[in-house]
Amino acid sequence: KMEKKYRIRLYGKKGCDKCKVLKERIDKLVEQNDWKDFEKEYLDVESVDGLVSFVKMEVLNPQRIPSFIVKKLNPATSEYQAIVNPEAEDCSSLSKPFRYVGIETDYSEKGHGIITPQMITKTLSQAKSL
Repeated sequence: KMEKKYRIRLYGKKGCDKCKVLKERIDKLVEQNDWKDFEKEYLDVESVDGLVSFVKMEVLNPQRIPSFIVKKLNPATSEYQAIVNPEAEDCSSLSKPFRYVGIETDYSEKGHGIITPQMITKTLSQAKSL
């Protein structure tokens, strides 16, 4: 199986409806031609592996699950690395994880806890542009 250039690392947990919705939206997207360079990796933050990975990211808020970050394959090391967000200085948007390209769920009045397909594609486009 060919390694995809990008990996969407999605964090969720059992019994979380929004996690299920986001998972399905990402699954649908990565099947499309525009996003064929992306694959999804799902981690349950209540599992040991998921929790360790989540904590290592240092920037994600457990109150804002589901969330995802986009990683890019480094051909030299064959490892996926989180893509640093050049807009990280701009903390005005709550749905952007601070340091990396990705999305967290914004449960404030403004965000209503919704991650739309448009938000996902915008984030994937940003990843491709960097």
